[in-house]
Amino acid sequence: KISFLYRPNLVDEADNKFIELALASHSQYLITTNLKHFSTNKELMLSGLNIVTPGQFIRKWRAENE
Repeated sequence: KISFLYRPNLVDEADNKFIELALASHSQYLITTNLKHFSTNKELMLSGLNIVTPGQFIRKWRAENE
């Protein structure tokens, strides 16, 4: 079932599927070492989705859970 029509249109077309999957699964985080490809499109509004590196995620998780 299609809930919404959304195409991120990132610089690297192969990266679009990761945004689509993160949004479809209601993820809070997309963890990647490739921040450059996800931050170059300033028009891309991803409310509720944080794109972070593995190190950033670990630091945030530790701060909230330890």
